[in-house]
Amino acid sequence: MELFDELSVAVASPVARRRVLGLIAASVAGAATALRPRLASADACECIPCGDGCCPPANTCCVLNGNVGICCPPGRGCCTTTLCCQPGSVCIDGACCDLTQACGTVCCPSGQSCVGGVCCTPANTCSTSCGLVCCSSGQSCVGGTCCSPSQTCGTGAVAVCCPSGQTCCGGVCCPSGSTCAGGVCCAAGNVCGTVCCPSGHSCVGSVCCPASQTCGALCCGPGQQCVNGICCSGSLCAGIVCCPDGMSCVGDICCPSGQICGEFCCPPGFRCNPSQGNSSNSNHCIRNSG
Repeated sequence: MELFDELSVAVASPVARRRVLGLIAASVAGAATALRPRLASADACECIPCGDGCCPPANTCCVLNGNVGICCPPGRGCCTTTLCCQPGSVCIDGACCDLTQACGTVCCPSGQSCVGGVCCTPANTCSTSCGLVCCSSGQSCVGGTCCSPSQTCGTGAVAVCCPSGQTCCGGVCCPSGSTCAGGVCCAAGNVCGTVCCPSGHSCVGSVCCPASQTCGALCCGPGQQCVNGICCSGSLCAGIVCCPDGMSCVGDICCPSGQICGEFCCPPGFRCNPSQGNSSNSNHCIRNSG
């Protein structure tokens, strides 16, 4: 203060120019000295040695870049040659970082915290049986597990995370080897299009077919029987031949209804003589009238 008073008086009074310049130089030097450790004197001083100077008592000396030091007040930590960090913060990469955001050698952005050594948003923070973990991008915390959308089953408080290899179906995780069909977990062999065939049925031509009606690649209708891969609704000959519609089995052959003569089948172009009634004698077959 005295120095500035002298300078004011000197400027206002006719003092030699050399005197005024000397006072200005002393003023600038004094301001600079306040920003760095003062020079150590030969006399014993109650200061803390710091580089080529010393710091006031209770200060912390931070020597950076060789002899360039900085004095940080009590409770503050040094960061750079011009920066002391406030209490509750730490220096990371040349900047002061709040302890709640410090994460190893990284300072997490605002709104994130350090979870398991990585910066994590609240939405990705998951409380598991092993403590807090940070879910990967695209995952969410479901029932204390980091879960991908494809494994998330259900919504809200009842949601569960299906184990790897399982799929979600109607709020239930289907066991491995099954899939979701018609809203239920279905064994792979029972899936038929978009439905699940019940027990005792199989998928035939996109239809759930009872085992008793399955005929190769066909599903026979009620009353039909499977003959050599064909659904037969007519009579069966010799146990292996299915007579087409309009024919019946006579003497182990399929005979057109107009040629049947009792237990005999008239040859083509012949018919049974109606005057003889139903006879098994081939002599009763007469030629069709022209």
